[in-house]
Amino acid sequence: MVDNALTVRRATPAARDAFNILPTDIGRPLSELRPNIDVPDLENILREVIETLGTRERKVTDNNGRQYSLRIRPYRSTDNKIDGAVLTLIDIDGAA
Repeated sequence: MVDNALTVRRATPAARDAFNILPTDIGRPLSELRPNIDVPDLENILREVIETLGTRERKVTDNNGRQYSLRIRPYRSTDNKIDGAVLTLIDIDGAA
């Protein structure tokens, strides 16, 4: 999860692996990370999702050639304000 400034707010263990996030990276700008997956224009996509309130989905590949479905949607706070974006990765490698 990133905030409106694209700063890393939270990450599951699986997201930490895919995005190469260390515990000390929480609070750092996403642009400073070197993810293990190839997502061209990730920051632009995140900004678009936050600004338009839309959802984006695309196939991505990690450094080992494994494929994932990446879904990005706006994050709504408890008071229903847009407060960043949530990135979800689903392993689709080998799926029929």
